[in-house]
Amino acid sequence: MGLAKFVGLLAQKMGSDMKRHAGMLLKVLNRAAQEEKSSAARRAFVSACASVAKYASPLQVQALFEDTVAFYNTGAASAQVTAGLLLRELSRQISDTFVGYHALVLPLAFIARFVFSNEIFIIILWIYL
Repeated sequence: MGLAKFVGLLAQKMGSDMKRHAGMLLKVLNRAAQEEKSSAARRAFVSACASVAKYASPLQVQALFEDTVAFYNTGAASAQVTAGLLLRELSRQISDTFVGYHALVLPLAFIARFVFSNEIFIIILWIYL
């Protein structure tokens, strides 16, 4: 969790100097968020990933969106929560870029709202996306 917060703060501090390393950091942070068991650490990795995505190239951001959607489609509940957290954080931090991916994300968010009838947290997460 400390590493994720450090990378997030580093991205905010360094700004556009992060462009050179954004692709590698996005892959590492996304994979860490996907594999993390702790919800607090998962949220920290997701936040750091979105902070780095601000400075990534359009192709790197597109790959991140596609990986997130593919991860959601694995069907595991933890995968769907992680994908929802990442997409929500991306919509907050890079909203101007996020608009270009509505065709990819909105059908997923619409379906996710109705799939999880028992899990209130997941429903709320997808409603606010």
